[in-house]
Amino acid sequence: MVRVSENVHLRGLDFSNQRKVVVLRDVYSKSFVDIAQEVRNVAGGRPSPRTCCQYYQRFSTVAGRKKSQYHQCGRRAWKLTADVRRFLLQRLKKLRQEGLCTCKLLQTGLARQKGICVEVSTVQKFLKSQGYKWLPRAQKRRYTAVHMRERKAFAHAVLSLGVRRLREKLSFSMDGCVLPLPPKDHTDRLNFLQASDTHMWRLKSERLDPSLAGQDIFSKQSPLDRCVPLWGGLSEGGFSIVTFHQKKKLTKAEWVQLLKAGKVVSAVQSLRPVKAHGPWHMLCDNESFLNAAECHAQKLDLQDALRGRPVLGKRAYKARVRIVVKSMHAQTVAKQIAKSYMKTCREVVRKGGAASSG
Repeated sequence: MVRVSENVHLRGLDFSNQRKVVVLRDVYSKSFVDIAQEVRNVAGGRPSPRTCCQYYQRFSTVAGRKKSQYHQCGRRAWKLTADVRRFLLQRLKKLRQEGLCTCKLLQTGLARQKGICVEVSTVQKFLKSQGYKWLPRAQKRRYTAVHMRERKAFAHAVLSLGVRRLREKLSFSMDGCVLPLPPKDHTDRLNFLQASDTHMWRLKSERLDPSLAGQDIFSKQSPLDRCVPLWGGLSEGGFSIVTFHQKKKLTKAEWVQLLKAGKVVSAVQSLRPVKAHGPWHMLCDNESFLNAAECHAQKLDLQDALRGRPVLGKRAYKARVRIVVKSMHAQTVAKQIAKSYMKTCREVVRKGGAASSG
């Protein structure tokens, strides 16, 4: 014989008391006020007449009980107390500054530290009721007054060029970055690849909070044997790799060798500049154009990890990066970044040198 098991609220009635309510009502024609005096709830107290009436109306003669909405699902009813709500908010504000904080992580912390088990959806509903949403990390850094004046002056100079002269002036915008390879240990690998998730639980008003800004701490912490240093650049013609180098910083001697070998010239010419043979103006000190390539490469690494594929070596990783940056999507992103340069400068001027929204 199959036994029926359900989670019942402490103020609810178990199977025997449910049936007793029906018998007292149908056989003895008692009122629900009198019935409430003769039955007991799960906690051992007297239920209200309304509770007895609800159990009577919803009682199933076929099942021999009132069918629960959460029949055999293991869910336990729980109302978030003021203490639990404070705990969830405090833990969220602490953990989201250290890394990715999800509702599942908050649920686990609540169970471990408070001994209270709630559904993930309950945590989600509570956060949403407090105004929190799962939003992108759109925080922008703050600048000093000096930096803001410098940014505004630079943006004014760019706008004074006009679109045509800027296309000629901005032949190549170049900088370097370090692409860190994931570690070989499976757990460390997943933690590494998922640490750069771009969303978090935050209020809309917290968009400009510098303490919540997403930062990639791994590129500096990763050892050299797991790093792939890269120099590249973009223009309205797209994106091009200049070189992969050995150390995290490109040395002066390596830069001279690149120039003598024609690597820089080849990279600029591959993007079809206005002047095919120069002279060209090159803009440095900006790494944002490499974000698209880096993000796509990390997504492929995460797919490898989830499918149990081995970690790529440096040679294979470089080949992957070349494929990614040559893709139509990456080239389109690079072109759009270059084309939106004037729009960004206008916004910087309008904001007096503060960070743009892009």
